Amino acid sequence: MNGHIEFLEKLIGIPSVTSDITAVNRAVAVVRERMSSHGVWCAAERMEDGRDALFASNNGIKTPDVLLCVHLDVVPADDPGQFMPRREGDLVFGRGSWDCKGHCTVACRLLSELKGNVSVGCIFSTDEETGRKSVASMLDRGYGARRLVIVLDCAPYALTTRHKGLELDEENPVLVDFLGRMRAKWPEREVGFLHLKCYTDAVPLQRLGLPTLVFGAEGYESHAAEEHVRISSLDETFDLLADYLRERFAR
Repeated sequence: MNGHIEFLEKLIGIPSVTSDITAVNRAVAVVRERMSSHGVWCAAERMEDGRDALFASNNGIKTPDVLLCVHLDVVPADDPGQFMPRREGDLVFGRGSWDCKGHCTVACRLLSELKGNVSVGCIFSTDEETGRKSVASMLDRGYGARRLVIVLDCAPYALTTRHKGLELDEENPVLVDFLGRMRAKWPEREVGFLHLKCYTDAVPLQRLGLPTLVFGAEGYESHAAEEHVRISSLDETFDLLADYLRERFAR
């Protein structure tokens, strides 16, 4: 899938603050159009408050082997200019660049490039910043996974296992194995398990009872005026996951 950074810049340009349902739904439509153009099956579901959430699957089923989860909503910006993306070297600046639209582009690449090889789906949620009801609603409607959940959010170079409402088993062999892969990928980093004070969509996804990986690419502070994501880190995150999923879940 080419043009993923240009696609990220397009997403940043949509001011999809959680409370702006029109903008949120526009972001959903843009992702749906891109995924559909790459042969990925999509289903948009309308929530009670009028916002849409999106499910995409590269083999057309509601319960693939692997479920990714990212969110398209963002926190408010103090300056409308924060929704005008800019690129400086290896960095893309703009509201939502790191939290979480950069991760959305990684999910889109995985869905497209693993098609026909690994059964992958993704929930693109739209209220992660305020309540995470859209993920719970998607689960209620039968979307889910059979073997693994991956939430692309939170800090880089670590697996988040504790945050508000979340307590993952750090002795789970899936988590231990993936942590080893992260350490091999970034030997210069002090990769380990991480405990945070935030929330993520990993909380409602625990209903599935599956091993859950929670981590993200390198970026800077979602609430900051200079929020940004590192392009090379997005690429590294994609490469790590693509190799892992091909090895563990290829059909």
